[in-house]
Amino acid sequence: MIKIYGKKDCKSCDEAVEYCKLKDIPYEYTSLGGGFQISEMQDINKTHKSFPMIVDCYFDGGKEVVEYIGTLNHLKSWLLK
Repeated sequence: MIKIYGKKDCKSCDEAVEYCKLKDIPYEYTSLGGGFQISEMQDINKTHKSFPMIVDCYFDGGKEVVEYIGTLNHLKSWLLK
């Protein structure tokens, strides 16, 4: 499942959500301050400095794996793999 870390009044965050809806991609959206803190993003990728930050979350052998994707443009490229 795709997880989108976003924030209020973020056009790119809204576009990422709409893109997932359009492509029928299962996703979860979480908003800064309402569902996560910046430290959670930094734990995933210390160099990512913009919104949204998008990751792929799945289970492998009973363990949750969080794969960093990046921004909306990175998500579009990642889906073409």
